[in-house]
Amino acid sequence: MTAYDNGMIQVDGIPINDSDSGYDEAEGWLGAAENVALVLNEFRRQVKAAR
Repeated sequence: MTAYDNGMIQVDGIPINDSDSGYDEAEGWLGAAENVALVLNEFRRQVKAAR
């Protein structure tokens, strides 16, 4: 995940918000946080299943 000063958020090099569409910067940060939480939860689930 890459977060830029202008509020642009990229996950795996793919922008999840677009500065040309008049996005709300908070939406980008919240979307990125949601993606991080999903990845962490999936990692925890896989570790638990591997035990």
